[in-house]
Amino acid sequence: MTVETARSWPKAHLVYYALATLNVLAIVAGLVMSHWIIQGYENGLRATDAHVRQLVSVRAISDAATEANASVVDSPRSRNVGNALATFKSKALEMRLEVSRLRANLGDALTGSLKSRFNSVAGRLETSLKAMEMHALATFTLLSEGRQADALSEVGKMQSRYASLRHSTRDLTQLVALVRTAKADKERQMLSMLRSYEIVIGGLIVLIIGSVILYGHYITKLLKRKYRELEDALVRSQDAEAEARAYSSQIQNANEDVVSINR
Repeated sequence: MTVETARSWPKAHLVYYALATLNVLAIVAGLVMSHWIIQGYENGLRATDAHVRQLVSVRAISDAATEANASVVDSPRSRNVGNALATFKSKALEMRLEVSRLRANLGDALTGSLKSRFNSVAGRLETSLKAMEMHALATFTLLSEGRQADALSEVGKMQSRYASLRHSTRDLTQLVALVRTAKADKERQMLSMLRSYEIVIGGLIVLIIGSVILYGHYITKLLKRKYRELEDALVRSQDAEAEARAYSSQIQNANEDVVSINR
């Protein structure tokens, strides 16, 4: 047997194992990317829902402030001090509750400068609210005493505090918008990372397809070569068999000749 016919098959199965590994990696990468996409979508929904709740809280603060101010402004005409006082106190409590609810809704989004700004705005709002309460109580006291002119003066003073409180609510609206913008920036960063990851997965899939094509081409050539080797081996075997038969025939003829000479 020649060296060519004795040559063993190459370790093509190792290439198959490598392709299988690449397939597994591509599947795992696709699943991870799918998980990130779903997670990003859920985070976006939660951020939108939180933003809506925050805007509702700011609007509730603004509406409560308007109604509290209206209860004091209308009290000199209505002269119903008891109802006006009850309305004012309930709306003031509502504002404080909404500020607390807004702080809870903002949650972890209040970090760094945003947290400091929120505390500053909330502090100004509380200061304005306390001042309004002071002027409102003074107004109601003066109305109870029948001092209409002094009560109107206190109402006028309260309007400047009310204007300051309205300005604070606008600052709260801007702050909520900044928080949503910060979250949107994080979402854009996530999308940018997913795009890069998508390119990696696409490159991996192209590599797999190219490798499969090359592997198929290599296996085809290998099978053709092995088929030719088998054909050559068959021809050599047939030639050797023919030579053996010829040699055997010669030996038999020689034996017959020897036998005939001995006779």
